[in-house]
Amino acid sequence: MLNLLFILLMAIVVASNFYIFRFQKSVEGNDERGKLIQLQTFSSMYNTLFVSSVLVIVLNIVDIINAEQMVDVWLYLLVAISVFGAFKLNRNKNKQV
Repeated sequence: MLNLLFILLMAIVVASNFYIFRFQKSVEGNDERGKLIQLQTFSSMYNTLFVSSVLVIVLNIVDIINAEQMVDVWLYLLVAISVFGAFKLNRNKNKQV
């Protein structure tokens, strides 16, 4: 059951990354509005990554999580950020300017 859940999670990550890469290569992604959408999307993804990384390091320093758990938490954060990026890209793409 756990293997099936892991495979499903990886399929969602691959699909979300495929969506982001497909938008980058599209005509819409290469025009002026598309570049702005990409900038907004990647900016929010990197901001989320930075804040969550600082939070994980602080939790490790104050001994709330140990080093093994920290690696697992970073893995889940990277997965969540890639899916968050796909949702953010879709929202920014469909937003009226």
